[in-house]
Amino acid sequence: MTRFSVLACAALVFAQTSKSPADPELQKITQMRAQSVAECNGFRERGGRAGASDDPARKWAEEFWKYREEHPGTPGAAQATGLAFAWMDHGQMYEVLIARADLLPLQDSLWASVIARVQDSSRRRGDYSSLFSRAQRLLDASTTPLIKASTHIALGKAYRDLGQTDKARQAFEAAAAEAPNAPAAADAERFLYEMSQLQVGQPAPRFEATTLDGKPFNSGDMRGKVVLLNLWASW
Repeated sequence: MTRFSVLACAALVFAQTSKSPADPELQKITQMRAQSVAECNGFRERGGRAGASDDPARKWAEEFWKYREEHPGTPGAAQATGLAFAWMDHGQMYEVLIARADLLPLQDSLWASVIARVQDSSRRRGDYSSLFSRAQRLLDASTTPLIKASTHIALGKAYRDLGQTDKARQAFEAAAAEAPNAPAAADAERFLYEMSQLQVGQPAPRFEATTLDGKPFNSGDMRGKVVLLNLWASW
C-alpha cells in the first residue's frame, strides 16, 4: 500500500456503510467518499502539498460539513460529519476543526474519534487549552465508556508531549480501566508500555527472533556489543 493510499484510507475510519446501503442518502455519502478519496489521492500523487489552498481535502471537508447541515439528525449526516473532520485533519484545517468540534453535542458518539483529532490539532497549533477544556466537559457529561476512554487517551498524549509523565500515566491508566475490552484499552496499555520500557536512555527490551538463515537469535547475547536495530514494517 502506498503512502497515498494510507492517507486516503485514514480518512475512512468513521462509520463505514455496508457495500450496498439501502438508504439512498447513505449511497450518496458512499459515492461522495469514493470521489473524495480519488481526488485527494490524485492530488498527493501529483506532488500536491497537504493544506495548500488547492488541496481537495479542504474542499471535501466543506462539502461533507454542508451535507451535515442540510440533513441534520440523519444517518447520512453522521457519516458526513465524521468524514468532514477527517478531511479537515488531512487538509490541515486545524483552527476550523477545533471550532467545529464545539458544535458536536457532548453525547455524540463521534467524540470517540473526534477527540483524537482535537488533540492532534492542538499539538500542531502548540496550544492545548482547547483540548483540556473540551476533554473535561466530555468526562463530566458523557456516559459512554468508549468516549471517556478516548478522551483519557487524548489527555494522556497531551500530557506526555508536555513532559508531564505522571499525569500522562494516570490518564492512560484511566483509559484502560474505563473500557477494558475495547481497542482503546489496548492503545492505553501500549502507551503505558512505551513510557515504562521504551524511553530514551533505558535498556532496550530483550527479544528473540530467527535470522534469515534460520538460526535462533537472542538480543541478550549481544550485551556489551554495539548493536544497530533497523525496525521497519510493510503493509
